[in-house]
Order: sequence, then structure tokens, then C-alpha cells
Amino acid sequence: MLALLGVPFDVLPADVPELQLAGEAPAAMVTRLSLAKARKAAEDCRTRYVLGSDTTVSLPEDGSWRVFGKPIDREDARRMLLALGGREHWVHTGFALLDKETGRSECGCHESRVTLRLLDEAAMDDYLASGIGDDKAGAYGVQDRRFRLVSGIAGCVASVMGLPLGLVREELLKVGLTAADRQSTATACATLTGMPCCLMDAGRTGA
Repeated sequence: MLALLGVPFDVLPADVPELQLAGEAPAAMVTRLSLAKARKAAEDCRTRYVLGSDTTVSLPEDGSWRVFGKPIDREDARRMLLALGGREHWVHTGFALLDKETGRSECGCHESRVTLRLLDEAAMDDYLASGIGDDKAGAYGVQDRRFRLVSGIAGCVASVMGLPLGLVREELLKVGLTAADRQSTATACATLTGMPCCLMDAGRTGA
């Protein structure tokens, strides 16, 4: 997705425990982890700017949030999909753009609502065996075109994939790292995801 903005980049590992703090809301969690990842990656990065991001899937329960991270195994993935199937849930994706020279950072978060279709036992087994959701929050990827688990989405498709492209574009514009305009970004995003980009909606100012 960064390539859509014409930004050259390297991918660096950031070994940060993706754990929710007591009483922490999903938006606060992904924003905190995005910054932690950016700072961790910055230790081995020669460039001035470092971008970190984090995504979590969640359901509101009893006045709190039930958070779904990456499954620890296939049975954990099954439990997640059974809990999410047929229900609208929330996907929060945070980002942090860290300026190593000044130590300043710009952070943000986008919230989308997603509904997964219900899978019968055979379809569930096939999906789990594919391994598609092994490393994804909630054990699914909105970009999966083989199984097409997502039956509905309200919000930013790119954000559900892992990066709120519109919000990140705005921050990269401020520091001169991209010159991509809104329309070209929206067109490229829609081509990549196969779904309408929220930036095409003139009534929206964010991603």
C-alpha cells in the first residue's frame, strides 16, 4: 500500500508484544503499539522516518471490548471465526510516523465495521487448512479472494488490510515523503483491493 503512494521503503521487524493493557480501549491499544513498533524498528533503521502500524479486531461485550489478535494456532483461529461469524465487529488500525531526527511522532487510528459470513463445518475446515488467517488479527484477511469471508464493510478497506491509507497519506504529505493526490490514491487503492475506496467519497475527509 505504501507503494501506491510512491514511497520507497524497507520492511523491518519490530518484536513488540501485542498485548492489551488492563482497561485499554482498542483504539488506544493499536495507537500505542504502532508507536512502540516504530521506535523498535528505528533502532535498526538508517532513514529519518519510520512508520509503524497495528491492527486489532474487537467485539463490544459487557461494557468492555473483547479483542481478537493473531491466532496462536488453528483451533484458536476456529474459535475466533465462530465468535465473529455473522456478527458486525470493529477493526481498529493505528499508525505512527516517527521522525528520528526530532523524536516527534504523529499517530492516528481508523475504525471500520466488518461483518463476516457464517461458514459451515466443511468450509471452516478448508479455510483453516489454507493458512490464510494464521498471521492476521481475527484470523481473516479482507483481501482474501478465495474464500471471501467478508460479507460487509463500512469504513476504509485499506485500514482493515492493515494501513489507513488516507490518514497516512496526509501525514506523509506534510513531511514531503509523497506527492500522491487524493484521487490517484483512491483509484490505486480500489484497483489493489477490488473494492471501492472510501477516499472516493467526497463527503469524507479522512481515510
